[in-house]
Amino acid sequence: SEALANLSYYFNSSVTAVRESNYNSLQTMTNGNVGRVKEVSSLETIRDTAVTSHTELVGVEYTEPYYNRKDRTWHCVCYISRKIIWDKNEPALRVASENFKAFYNKANDTSDVFEKIRYLAMASEKGFGFVDKYSECQFYSEKLTGAAYGADMLLLSSLDSLIQEQKNKCRIYIDVNKDSGNQVYSAVSQVLSGNGFTVTRDRQTSTHVAKCFVDFENTLQDNIFIYNPSIEISIMKDGNISYSYSTNCGRIKVFTKANGEKKSFEELYLRPE
Repeated sequence: SEALANLSYYFNSSVTAVRESNYNSLQTMTNGNVGRVKEVSSLETIRDTAVTSHTELVGVEYTEPYYNRKDRTWHCVCYISRKIIWDKNEPALRVASENFKAFYNKANDTSDVFEKIRYLAMASEKGFGFVDKYSECQFYSEKLTGAAYGADMLLLSSLDSLIQEQKNKCRIYIDVNKDSGNQVYSAVSQVLSGNGFTVTRDRQTSTHVAKCFVDFENTLQDNIFIYNPSIEISIMKDGNISYSYSTNCGRIKVFTKANGEKKSFEELYLRPE
């Protein structure tokens, strides 16, 4: 069992190193926009994982045990064929590849820019599972993995630029039903610009309109006004909604309506999402 644990430790620690290398490469190719990089805090963590998961290894073979008279112990060597374990893990890699490419294909099947962005983002998220399995199979056989799935890894690395390419096609005009000192406009503009979209004040040259409906629902209880400020945003093109979003800022208690609206606008400005 010690030999098997050591073999499992070697496989797990090596796969982890390959996985981290692949995530670092993706970060470089996407200007650091890959959402996460898997890290292992210590080799002890890897060893513990290896010992408990060695049953995942298939095709393990053992040499004939021999007795070492000097230390009075029996020894044997366990080993595994890389081809055998690659064949065992390749179906899982194929599924992971199909999962992220399914959303990529959906992006190609739609003409709506925001739908493309949504599907490409989902493909990118699914790509994390693909990188995990790709790294594992790459360690078992770099040649077989690269030949069968290298193009998929390149496709995954291109998703961030494809998303930005779609965003560059958008010029969004912001239409707010009510505002105070451009606080709502500024908050919405900040969110859109921060996510890579272009905001324009010229409606005629815009490709989309972000219609923002601000509501200050309020009630009076014991001479105290309770406000529930909220905003609904619908990004539209040719009268059709491409994307919608809404948020509620929570309850605000004030003594006057004027102060209630003032604080409501402030809450909407301070909480861009």
